[in-house]
Amino acid sequence: MLHPRSLYLLALSALSLPRSARAQCPLIGDAVVGAVRVPGADGPFTLRERARVVLRGAVARVEGVAPIAFEGTAPVGAVTLFLRAPQRIGGVVGIGAGLPFVASRADGAWVIGTVRSPDGLTVGGVSVPCGALTLDAPSSAPTEAPVPVHRANPRWIPHTTAREVFRCTESGGARGCTTVNLGRCQPVGDGSECGYHPPGGAVTVFAAPSDGPGVRRVRVQATRDIVFADEDRRGPWLLVRSRSYSGEVLVVRGWVRAADVRWRQETPPHLLSSPGGVATAGWGVAGDVRRGYGEITPGSGVMWRDGTRWGTTAGQWCSQVFQWEGQATLAVPIPGAAPVMARVRAEDVRWVDRCEVVAASR
Repeated sequence: MLHPRSLYLLALSALSLPRSARAQCPLIGDAVVGAVRVPGADGPFTLRERARVVLRGAVARVEGVAPIAFEGTAPVGAVTLFLRAPQRIGGVVGIGAGLPFVASRADGAWVIGTVRSPDGLTVGGVSVPCGALTLDAPSSAPTEAPVPVHRANPRWIPHTTAREVFRCTESGGARGCTTVNLGRCQPVGDGSECGYHPPGGAVTVFAAPSDGPGVRRVRVQATRDIVFADEDRRGPWLLVRSRSYSGEVLVVRGWVRAADVRWRQETPPHLLSSPGGVATAGWGVAGDVRRGYGEITPGSGVMWRDGTRWGTTAGQWCSQVFQWEGQATLAVPIPGAAPVMARVRAEDVRWVDRCEVVAASR
């Protein structure tokens, strides 16, 4: 058992740590980071490799692990982040795992940023715990979001899509049948959706029907592919829930001022989407340059064109290489940084027929 004096010293040492050492969010994974700056570089570049990234304030400290070991910095918004686990935020927003998260700043163990669904529902100013974020891209589609819980009025049943029923009545032995429209949404046969839309595409959603200073809120941007279905009516306030064409991977459910939205019936534009991916750019080099594949020796210096060393190769690295006649260094594309190239010494490269990773990716 620790002596009381020992406990006091431990507590004192924790308090004496610099605030900057505690106020950070550390991540490690297969990172994609844009606008990376390293000492001696001409300008920022995008990099894709195994890395440790520490988010602190508006700046990310980037430490390359493999294939290039280096140290640099980037804006936190240039770090590609994903939600590791589903999140309910502020009683208003539900986010599924795997959805991209664009950070604006890190505040201790929390990261503030923006999340967006594939069809354009965007929520800004949300805070998620650092442990809920990852650098690794998801291997599957984003999961369904947990819907924020609100008590809707059971007497008010929304009809976002047009609905009709066929009803028959009898009177004096005569029977008559007709179609009856349910709700305000008219069946016009064009696949239109009914609901509330914010003029200009933006609206503030509150966690309660009040704009008091203690009520949590988020600012939401929405395209015509998003419909806000009303679930309750309380005078100047409406309880709404977003309806999305990309699946319920991002859900907003909360209160909006009735004056801030408009009821409309319209056919949303066709949603065009394509699977994400990374394209490899071609390298434009002169025809008299020797080109091929090379295995770079681990521990080799990585330099800029002027000879400034900014990193070291770590682990196995096989890549395209280019050699200009009369030069002592070879050019190597920086992973994910097309068309930026690094330089390595010719004696640190062993020419090979192919790289297994490159060949397997064709």
